[in-house]
Amino acid sequence: MESALTQPTTRYGQHLIFSYVVLDSPSKCITWRGQEDPYHIIVCGFDGQIQVIDIRDPCIPFTFMRSRGPVYAASWVGHAPMLLVAGSEDSVRGMTYYPGLTPCLTKYGNLPGPCWHLGTSEHHGQFLTATATGWLASANMYQYKGRVASLYHYYIYKLCYSEETNTYVYIDGIGFKSQEEIAKTPQYELFTVGEVSLQRVDIDQYL
Repeated sequence: MESALTQPTTRYGQHLIFSYVVLDSPSKCITWRGQEDPYHIIVCGFDGQIQVIDIRDPCIPFTFMRSRGPVYAASWVGHAPMLLVAGSEDSVRGMTYYPGLTPCLTKYGNLPGPCWHLGTSEHHGQFLTATATGWLASANMYQYKGRVASLYHYYIYKLCYSEETNTYVYIDGIGFKSQEEIAKTPQYELFTVGEVSLQRVDIDQYL
């Protein structure tokens, strides 16, 4: 590679080789599995597919999960074999995968709006969710399913619009909210509609 860049351009015998894969739809999120498996990446698309791509042979992606709508964010937990996925249902799901065993899918409650970004840590089980409606929440992925504590999210701040100053301000000190309180929170739809594929239209039905 170094010689191909430093030598004169008249030497056409040297070139750079790269691999690529063609996806079925635009991708919103690409995440690396990290130290446990550095050869696989997770790609989430607007068509709901969650695909695994091996960088050693990227031409054939493997779809191991599919959502009913666009998948906006995904993140691997650094110290555990768990993948967090935020789909179009305004919720976060954790998929635990052990080689040779059946995958386990856990739902970590609903969010006030579509989850736009996920953040995890390599040192503990807390993860952050940022929604498209301005909420930033934290939750613990190790809380047992069915316990009361697992139905709560800790909300760090909320992005709100101030009509007096015509600016956006952050409001903190919200604290814990249960799923019952989140269900009563006003929901706002996104202004854009993500078209995931081209649809064939029968012109005769419009004539």
